[in-house]
Amino acid sequence: MIDATAIVMTKNEEKNIKECLQSMKGFAKRCVVIDCGSTDRTVELAEQMGADVYFHEFEYYAKQFNWGINNCDINTEWIIRLDADERFPEKLRCEIESAISK
Repeated sequence: MIDATAIVMTKNEEKNIKECLQSMKGFAKRCVVIDCGSTDRTVELAEQMGADVYFHEFEYYAKQFNWGINNCDINTEWIIRLDADERFPEKLRCEIESAISK
């Protein structure tokens, strides 16, 4: 596991959030979901998966990400940004872990 926090920004991503967060299990120390008002089960599912969930009204993508960095008590060495429909495959995880250990 690397000293990283994964930030996932969401709105109505119940079909994707579980697999996204699952791809971070055993890799990133912490997963943070920044939701901007989902009306489906996104927040519930993210919490069930162990993510820390925050609400922030969406303005634009970069501002949402920066809000997460500044307001979610992130104290890890690395930050990984993911969309809910993205996954971290095992091969990529291994490559990143290897590069960081060097």
